[in-house]
Amino acid sequence: MIRADAALQLAEANPEGVANGSSCAKGHHGATWRASSESPLKGVTVVPRAKIAILGLGAALLVSNAWWLYRSIDEAVTRSYLNASLEENKQALDQTLALLPVVARPGLSRAEILAAAPHPQLNIPPFEKEGFVWVDRIGLKFDTAGQLVQVSTAWSPR
Repeated sequence: MIRADAALQLAEANPEGVANGSSCAKGHHGATWRASSESPLKGVTVVPRAKIAILGLGAALLVSNAWWLYRSIDEAVTRSYLNASLEENKQALDQTLALLPVVARPGLSRAEILAAAPHPQLNIPPFEKEGFVWVDRIGLKFDTAGQLVQVSTAWSPR
């Protein structure tokens, strides 16, 4: 790629090329050269500054659009995970609130509390892990006398 100023210098050095049908015109952003078949610049393309600016701005627009697309997809994935987490917490809260009237009665044994605990969501039988008996999405911790001492809503299947 030859700059337009260099093309103008070549045209001034070879006036026969201009006389043979080539033209040298001054543009808004400097000189440009349009060569005929007899020109010493045959086959050379001169790219004006405006074209470079347009290409640069077009590339910037494409990069910007790609960034916005990435951000939109990332936001959608984040929101879907957030919604799933909120739904699981709502189910655990519903299950805990359904169990609350049962555990409020004094003198209930561990077996009675576990039998009253609703577990329709996961269809997993109750299991013990790290001192808690997990019933669906809530963990119930009992002391040695069989009294409920703690309720938890977070467990991991590791």
